[in-house]
Amino acid sequence: MNAPLDSLSADAPELPADLRLIGIGLNECEQALNECLSVTLHHATFSKLFAIGIRGNGVTGRGLFDDLQIADVIFHPGGAFDFSRDLRVACGHTTAIIFPARDEAGEIVDLAAWNIESGAFGLWRGVASMLGEDQIHAPRIECEGLRAFPGVAPWLRAGRQGVVILDAKRARWRLTGESIVATDIAFGQSLRDALTLPAAQIFVERAVA
Repeated sequence: MNAPLDSLSADAPELPADLRLIGIGLNECEQALNECLSVTLHHATFSKLFAIGIRGNGVTGRGLFDDLQIADVIFHPGGAFDFSRDLRVACGHTTAIIFPARDEAGEIVDLAAWNIESGAFGLWRGVASMLGEDQIHAPRIECEGLRAFPGVAPWLRAGRQGVVILDAKRARWRLTGESIVATDIAFGQSLRDALTLPAAQIFVERAVA
């Protein structure tokens, strides 16, 4: 005899509100993060992060898949990287910290790899023009403008509140009209030069004889 539908629903286990928590519906970047090791389980790297002041939200982030991860990667010229597990090569790899790059809507569109010793940095898909793009429209309490950082380490130390501009030519279109707060005068001047939109070229139409 079949059980009533109501009783079946009552006895069924509740699924998490976000099915990505159990590995369902992950995009390519989320799946790749899911295959990495949490930095909290890699004592040597976790200790190095703590020693240079990267703690709290700098390590855990604020959302799903935001935790810093660890993986062996191969950095390529031009600011790209691949996971060693995908290339299956025996040499040339290094351990790197892996974390997501989100767009304005908060979606993970790319992955970043950073080697804490050498400072080597790369993007997996080359899509992101900045780190922290989801912070552009985030509430700002401590600062009236969007904070910009010159590198990954200070950005993580600040709990990822702000942006690191990776490709100024693409980022400046997203930052048009924004108030940018730089860490120092020299960095602010370099940002102003890099983010200034090119002036329109004006031509005068030749008169018809």
